[in-house]
Amino acid sequence: MEDKEKSGFRTKTIITSESLFAIEILGAHKLTSINLSKGKKTWSKDYHIHELIDFDDNTLLGTLKEEDGQYVIGFLNKKSGELMNSLPPNNFKFDDKFQYR
Repeated sequence: MEDKEKSGFRTKTIITSESLFAIEILGAHKLTSINLSKGKKTWSKDYHIHELIDFDDNTLLGTLKEEDGQYVIGFLNKKSGELMNSLPPNNFKFDDKFQYR
């Protein structure tokens, strides 16, 4: 689900049986995990992330923008938020408009 824009703040969330994952875009981009049973933040990572998909029990897929401006598809660990792997950037070509979602 995606919230409406309010003063430049946008969020996109994915809810699984255990957690809520939220992309926050307010100046800096951030990915946050919240444990639903405890109602507490599990972790938060400073990723320039645009899209997020619930891939399997342990993995999220995210479209990440690297420091050089290249976009990659990153495999993120649901428990820790760590980037486990990414697909080589030369396999993808994104339109310039993509940065605005």
